Amino acid sequence: MAADWIKMETNLHEKPEVICISAKLARSRFDIVGRLHRLWGWYDSHSSDGHAKGVTKMFIDELVAIEGFSDALLEVDWLTDRHGSLSIPRFDRHNGQSAKRRVEATERKRLSRSCHTNIVTETGPEKRREEKNNLLSEGNERTKRFVKPTLQEIEEHAATLNPPFRQSAKFFAHYESNGWKVGKSPMKSWKSAITTWILNEKPDHREAKAQQEFSNFKHTIPILSK
Repeated sequence: MAADWIKMETNLHEKPEVICISAKLARSRFDIVGRLHRLWGWYDSHSSDGHAKGVTKMFIDELVAIEGFSDALLEVDWLTDRHGSLSIPRFDRHNGQSAKRRVEATERKRLSRSCHTNIVTETGPEKRREEKNNLLSEGNERTKRFVKPTLQEIEEHAATLNPPFRQSAKFFAHYESNGWKVGKSPMKSWKSAITTWILNEKPDHREAKAQQEFSNFKHTIPILSK
């Protein structure tokens, strides 16, 4: 027994055979299509190749509830007499287990291709744009050029530090003279350079303060007379 569906053409009501059957039985073409669906559905349920023993004209006419239906199908070669039983010719071309497996396999492939196409169409370009933007952003960061500060910018930043940086002019003059380089490498951040400058200057300040305190202390020692 085949699956619970049958294959029918969407333009079946326009086929010459249906027009002939409709004219012979004085029934509308849409009525004939409905009776054909009933007949082919029965064969699909009770046979694998469109042949079932004991099927007679009387049985078919009773099945579709139209007298003369079987004769009309015989005239257009949609029924054949096979060993005393009426059969549907070429039935396994469109229906039956093997034909249905072919149809279902074809439909699965079509749906698979459709889903793949939709994914590529909908997410592909968007994903590529995102990746491109990321690459551009990274490239911009890498290629971002150092812009040397003005003395005013250095002083404004120095005033925000705690304690305030009081060597802005010296800092500016030093790096302006060496082309804004730290060692042999181009400077990347002048604010970080100020922080490094302060850290390097602190020990000198402590040493200078200690020397000054020692000098002051020496001057407070009384000179003993001989």
